[in-house]
Amino acid sequence: MVATIRISAAGGGVWREFNVYLGRDIELFFASTNREEVELRAHLLRLAGVETRVRKEGGRNVWYLGATTDQLAAGGEELRRELAKAVRQAARWVC
Repeated sequence: MVATIRISAAGGGVWREFNVYLGRDIELFFASTNREEVELRAHLLRLAGVETRVRKEGGRNVWYLGATTDQLAAGGEELRRELAKAVRQAARWVC
Protein backbone atom coordinates (compact mmCIF):
# COMPACT_ATOMS: atom_id res chain seq x y z
CA MET A 1 0.00 0.00 0.00
CA VAL A 2 1.32 3.45 -0.86
CA ALA A 3 0.37 6.81 0.63
CA THR A 4 1.54 10.25 -0.48
CA ILE A 5 2.56 13.08 1.80
CA ARG A 6 3.68 16.61 0.97
CA ILE A 7 6.50 18.24 2.89
CA SER A 8 7.12 21.96 2.50
CA ALA A 9 9.43 24.68 3.71
CA ALA A 10 9.78 28.42 3.24
CA GLY A 11 6.11 29.03 3.98
CA GLY A 12 5.06 26.42 1.45
CA GLY A 13 7.14 27.98 -1.33
CA VAL A 14 9.28 24.86 -1.64
CA TRP A 15 7.54 21.51 -1.43
CA ARG A 16 7.82 17.96 -2.64
CA GLU A 17 5.53 14.97 -2.51
CA PHE A 18 6.85 11.73 -1.10
CA ASN A 19 5.54 8.22 -1.48
CA VAL A 20 5.30 6.39 1.81
CA TYR A 21 5.16 2.62 1.52
CA LEU A 22 2.93 0.95 4.06
CA GLY A 23 3.62 -2.66 4.82
CA ARG A 24 4.82 -4.24 7.99
CA ASP A 25 6.68 -0.99 8.53
CA ILE A 26 6.30 2.52 7.16
CA GLU A 27 9.07 3.47 4.75
CA LEU A 28 9.74 6.55 2.72
CA PHE A 29 11.97 5.97 -0.30
CA PHE A 30 13.10 8.12 -3.19
CA ALA A 31 15.67 7.50 -5.94
CA SER A 32 16.81 9.63 -8.86
CA THR A 33 19.75 10.28 -11.13
CA ASN A 34 19.36 13.96 -10.18
CA ARG A 35 21.46 14.28 -7.04
CA GLU A 36 20.32 17.88 -6.42
CA GLU A 37 16.68 16.77 -6.29
CA VAL A 38 17.51 13.99 -3.86
CA GLU A 39 19.53 16.42 -1.69
CA LEU A 40 16.62 18.91 -1.69
CA ARG A 41 14.21 16.20 -0.55
CA ALA A 42 16.65 15.12 2.16
CA HIS A 43 16.88 18.73 3.33
CA LEU A 44 13.08 19.04 3.53
CA LEU A 45 12.95 15.86 5.59
CA ARG A 46 15.65 17.17 7.93
CA LEU A 47 13.67 20.39 8.39
CA ALA A 48 10.72 18.18 9.38
CA GLY A 49 12.91 16.51 12.02
CA VAL A 50 13.78 13.31 10.15
CA GLU A 51 17.41 12.22 10.20
CA THR A 52 18.29 10.88 6.78
CA ARG A 53 21.14 10.94 4.33
CA VAL A 54 21.64 10.67 0.60
CA ARG A 55 23.66 7.75 -0.66
CA LYS A 56 24.83 6.35 -3.95
CA GLU A 57 24.93 2.61 -4.35
CA GLY A 58 26.78 0.57 -6.91
CA GLY A 59 28.36 1.92 -10.04
CA ARG A 60 25.17 3.47 -11.40
CA ASN A 61 24.45 7.20 -11.26
CA VAL A 62 21.43 6.74 -8.97
CA TRP A 63 21.09 8.53 -5.65
CA TYR A 64 18.89 7.18 -2.86
CA LEU A 65 17.09 8.64 0.11
CA GLY A 66 15.14 6.64 2.63
CA ALA A 67 13.58 6.85 6.07
CA THR A 68 12.09 4.07 8.18
CA THR A 69 9.27 4.00 10.70
CA ASP A 70 11.51 5.00 13.61
CA GLN A 71 13.13 7.86 11.71
CA LEU A 72 9.75 9.19 10.58
CA ALA A 73 8.28 8.85 14.08
CA ALA A 74 11.15 10.96 15.43
CA GLY A 75 10.09 13.79 13.12
CA GLY A 76 8.07 16.79 14.18
CA GLU A 77 4.45 16.70 15.33
CA GLU A 78 3.12 18.05 12.04
CA LEU A 79 4.90 15.32 10.08
CA ARG A 80 3.56 12.60 12.38
CA ARG A 81 0.06 14.02 12.02
CA GLU A 82 0.32 14.04 8.21
CA LEU A 83 1.70 10.50 8.18
CA ALA A 84 -1.20 9.28 10.32
CA LYS A 85 -3.66 11.02 8.02
CA ALA A 86 -2.03 9.48 4.92
CA VAL A 87 -2.11 6.00 6.49
CA ARG A 88 -5.80 6.36 7.34
CA GLN A 89 -6.62 7.52 3.81
CA ALA A 90 -4.64 4.70 2.22
CA ALA A 91 -6.32 2.14 4.48
CA ARG A 92 -9.74 3.30 3.23
CA TRP A 93 -8.74 2.43 -0.33
CA VAL A 94 -7.78 -1.09 0.70
CA CYS A 95 -10.82 -1.86 2.84
